[in-house]
Amino acid sequence: MAKGPVQYVIIGFEGTEFRGEALKELVAATEKGIIRIIDIVVVKKDLDGRLTYVEITDADPSTAALEPIMTYVSGMFAQDDIDSVASVLLPGTSAGLLLVEHVWAAGFVDAIVNMNGVLIDSGFVPRDTLEVAEQSAANS
Repeated sequence: MAKGPVQYVIIGFEGTEFRGEALKELVAATEKGIIRIIDIVVVKKDLDGRLTYVEITDADPSTAALEPIMTYVSGMFAQDDIDSVASVLLPGTSAGLLLVEHVWAAGFVDAIVNMNGVLIDSGFVPRDTLEVAEQSAANS
């Protein structure tokens, strides 16, 4: 059972081929105890509009590159979630669905719960937005 906050992330990509850089970073963060991967699904739509789904739970758990993240993978994305993402993909594109526990924040979450705190909002600030804000702050 998750103790840290759990977050889903859906990332779109042009093309349908992956080189593995992102997976290597997820493995590294898992090995450091920063995150725990709960589920990963890749949805690809080829140029003819045919869909392919690749679920991490279908991978061979003894594959050396995946071994560090396969311990807790549980395949929690529902087919409706996957189909919803697939429905907005353009031909020749793909998307990665990631469900991750932020293990590093488990103690923080416990402290908030003990104080009867509740999450009001959460989100990501896109890198380009942050860069603009940092530049603006530096110039003022």
